[in-house]
Amino acid sequence: MKIIYKSIIVFLSIFLFLVLYLSFFGLETKKFNSQVYDKVKDINKDLEIDLNDIKISLDLFKFKLVAKTIGPKIRHKDKILDIENIKTQISLKSLLKDEFSVENLEISTKTLEIKKLVSFLRTLKQKPELYIFEKILKKGYLIADIKIEFDQNGKIIKNYKVNGLVRDVKVEVFKTYNVKNLNFVFKLDSTKLSLQNIKLRFNDLDFTSDKILTKFTNDYFLIEGEINNKSLKLDQKNIELFIKPYFPKFEIKKVRFNSKNEFSFKLDKKYKFK
Repeated sequence: MKIIYKSIIVFLSIFLFLVLYLSFFGLETKKFNSQVYDKVKDINKDLEIDLNDIKISLDLFKFKLVAKTIGPKIRHKDKILDIENIKTQISLKSLLKDEFSVENLEISTKTLEIKKLVSFLRTLKQKPELYIFEKILKKGYLIADIKIEFDQNGKIIKNYKVNGLVRDVKVEVFKTYNVKNLNFVFKLDSTKLSLQNIKLRFNDLDFTSDKILTKFTNDYFLIEGEINNKSLKLDQKNIELFIKPYFPKFEIKKVRFNSKNEFSFKLDKKYKFK
């Protein structure tokens, strides 16, 4: 009995040590690299990924292993995106049944130049709107956290979520209209895009908005929100641009005003709006 008792104590001590070690320190391995690689391919078959070792740790509260790799790079042709980390959760139950598969991915980006991101996306899809946006975009930066889930067949479930921050964007259209110092927080899923805490400077005029919401349907986008300004002064240049075309007979030299505007419109797939 003493031998059995001591064996149980030793076994429990080793098990407890492994649990604590995995919970606080984890271990590094390349064992799960191929599964993460395959899931990135499921997102887009043309993507390549450079992975470092994956660190495995234990989440006792969820009874799952957490696999995380730091500093991977996603490549397509000669374009590269630097990623902060990629993380996935692995069910211990599936491991015990030898049915391991990656069911989700959580991707956190580094600070990305939006112009380089658009250029990267254009290598995947040659859409005219991406080309136009790349031309009018002068600068800007983006940080995002992306959550993706896969079904039993490895296909992406349409419940993905992307949360992030856009800052210091500058856009210029024909040198007539320019937006700079554009900053906002965004949340994107399969049904809507929400922009919050928006600040921008349009033709040297300051505007803010608490929220702008875009809802997706099969036929159109519904865009609604508000935009405010506290105290604007229109000089002669902006009067010629914004007022003269609509009120040509008015001799206005200077305008000062504040406003709060609510708007809503539908934009179809051909970029016509109501």
